[in-house]
Parts: sequence; structure tokens; C-alpha cells
Amino acid sequence: MLTGRKSHGSIAWRFAATVATVMAITLAAQGLFLTFGGVWAQPPIQHTGIPDQVLEIVHIIEAAPPDVRPALADAARSPNLSVSFIQAGSDVARTLGDTRQVLPNSEEAQRLPRQFGPNYRTRIFAPDNPRLRVPLLPNGAPAVTPGYTFAVELPDLSWVVLHADHRFWGLDNRVRAAVVLTILALVTIVISWLAARQLAKPIQLFADAILLFGTNPKAAPMEENGPAEFRAVISAFNVMQDRIQKLMTYRTAMLAAISHDLRTPLTRIRLRGEFIQDPSQQEKLFRDVDELQEMIDGALAFFRGDAQEEKLTPLDLPSIIQTLIDDFADQGVTIPYSGPARLHLLGRPAALKRAIGNVIENAVKYATPPEIAIEATEKQVTITIRDGGPGIPEESLELVFNPFFRLETSRNRATGGVGLGLTAAQSIMREHGGDVTLANRAGGGVEVRVSLPRL
Repeated sequence: MLTGRKSHGSIAWRFAATVATVMAITLAAQGLFLTFGGVWAQPPIQHTGIPDQVLEIVHIIEAAPPDVRPALADAARSPNLSVSFIQAGSDVARTLGDTRQVLPNSEEAQRLPRQFGPNYRTRIFAPDNPRLRVPLLPNGAPAVTPGYTFAVELPDLSWVVLHADHRFWGLDNRVRAAVVLTILALVTIVISWLAARQLAKPIQLFADAILLFGTNPKAAPMEENGPAEFRAVISAFNVMQDRIQKLMTYRTAMLAAISHDLRTPLTRIRLRGEFIQDPSQQEKLFRDVDELQEMIDGALAFFRGDAQEEKLTPLDLPSIIQTLIDDFADQGVTIPYSGPARLHLLGRPAALKRAIGNVIENAVKYATPPEIAIEATEKQVTITIRDGGPGIPEESLELVFNPFFRLETSRNRATGGVGLGLTAAQSIMREHGGDVTLANRAGGGVEVRVSLPRL
């Protein structure tokens, strides 16, 4: 019995659960980012009030008399932001005015200059900028140290320099949005893949059950699991499988009864035929009785489904074909073979021998001794049987697989056979998941292709 982990609910419920799970995990991931993201999880610079704070400090210092500006700059210092006032004409002021600024590659770093407009010269330097080397600021700190530095030139050519040793604001909105979208995309992909895999598992099990039923009609019913819709389909499949198995059982029992009932009158006919005085009429009667007996035995062997009673086992296909070649060689029939010396697959040895033997026997009886070749791929094995006979009319290439069908021009009662050889061969191959096809060869004769999956 094909089984899988029990799961319930409908497909719609699973889709809703998947969406809810994606949302929940995305929110949880964002929460973890805010908790453990450090400085990058802080609000963006425009939400911290830093631009307004810088603008206010610069305007206050600008409005104050020059002699109190250094004291105001020192008083405006905070734990995160140091403020320095640079006198006009000093070396630091000249260096700041002559040095080309190096902007960090981010939108947030360019928001501060925009606050002041075009009437102010500003300088903003990226962290760890190696290009700016100036003398020490009046408060003893270098003009630019590792960190973030922003300088504004006042109308009297003096400078206000603001410096943050460490970043204390988060990513700007665009980068933050990219992080959130990345988290959402990753969570969506992972959860969707897991959900799709779980949803596809019952489908795969159902497909395996159908394939198994095709090769083994007596397979056990499939366990009902998965979403409600799949369970309904599996239930219908199990009911269908049970009905087919019962019909096959009834058919076998009926044919067995018919066999018993027909053999008795045939035996009586043969016994009564012994009293016929005309040898010619007696011979014709016995020939008819033998033919009826052969048809009954052949039909019973075909409909009884002997191949289905045989279990699937590992086998060596070239060995089976070589056994058939040897059997025909004992009858004086030489059959060339080309292909691998060993080729292992899963099948029913007796059934395969019977099916391939029927095809070879057809060629030997009605055409010429055939040539046999085997080609194998990773998923399929193809047995090609070619003869040099007269061929088969195109309209009859499919009809020859019908039970009791015989070509009048090449098959008659004198040569034997009841028209079940190819039918049985095709039935056996299809029970193995393969097939048998016929085609006329360009140079004359018939090519039979027997395909088998490599289970």
C-alpha cells in the first residue's frame, strides 16, 4: 500500500495557511532584525531629527557674536555629536574651503546639504576618508577622524564642523525597503517551496499508485491522505480499483466454468467420432475438435492473466532472450542477436519470456527467422525484432493485436495458432508499463519494437 504522512484540510485552506505563515514569519524576521540589527535597525536619519538639529545648531552659532561662537559650539556638543567652530582665515578653514568633499554613496548623506540651500558651502566626508588631512581642531580633535563629518561655511568664511564618531541612525528608506523586500522574498520562496512540495507529495503518490495498478492489478488500495480534494480522488480511485479487481476475479471464474463445461462435450464429440466409418470425415471432425480445444486453451491462458500471478523480480533480459534463441536453435532456426550481454531490470521473467517468444515465433512461422537487437537508455529498454517477410498491410498493423485476428493471406488454420500470440505479448508488455508496436520495413519485412521501462 502506498502511504504518506497523514494531512488534512482542503487545498484552499492550505493556500490560506501558507499566506498566513509567510506573513507571520516575515513579521518575525523583521522583529529579529529590529532587535539584533544593531545600529542598522535604528530609524533612518530623516526620522531621527538630526538634520533639523544640525540646521538649528548652525543657525544659532551663525546668529551669535564671533567671540561666543566657540563656547556655543562646545555647549551644543552631545554624546553622539561633537561640534567645533573654525575661525575664518585659519589653516583649518582654508583647508576645508580648498578640499574637495568626498560624499558617502547614500541618499541619506546628501540630505544635510539640502537643508541649507545654495547660499552655504558645505562639505561632507565619508567615514575613514584618507584624502582629508588637516591640523587639529581647537578642541583637540582632528578635523576628520574615522566617522561622519559635516562642515558648513558661514557668510563670514568661518566654519561649523559637526562630527559623529559612530553611526547612531539607521538605513535610509530605500535601503530599508530593499532589506524588507529581500526578507519577504526569501521567506516567500522558502515557505512556498515547502508548501508546494507538501502539496505535490500526494499527487506523486497518486501517480505511483496508478502506475503500480497498471503493472499489478492486484495492488493494495492507496491510503487516503492529503487535502480533502485529493482524498476524494483517491477514494474514487480505490473504488474503481476494487471493482476492476472483482470483475477480473469474476471473469476468471466464469472462464474456468466455461472451460469445464466445453471440454466435456468436446470429449464426447471425439468419442463419438471414433464410430464414424468415413476416415476423411473422421479426420475433419477430429481436426475441428482439436482446433476448438486449442482455442479454448489459448483463450483461457490469455484471459486467466497468468502473468499477473507472477511477482516482479530482478532479471537479466539478454539471458531470457538467449534462452529463446537457444530453443529455436534446437529446432534448426538461427536467430542473430546484437546488444548488451547483461542488462538488469525489474519484471516477471516467465511472462516476458512468453511475450517475446510469441513475437519471435510469429516471425519464424509466418515470415523469416528474425534479427533481435536491444538498446537501453537510463529509463527505457527497447527490443527490436526484424524479419524479412512479406510485411503486413498498413490497415492491419493495429488489428493484429485484436484477439483471434488472423491475416488470411499469411495465416491459416493449417499453420496453427488462434490469433492470440501478439495480443498476449502486448498485454504482458503493457502490464510491465511498456508496449509493443509494429511497422513495415522499407526493404521488406516487419519491425516489432518492444519497449520496457527500467523500473
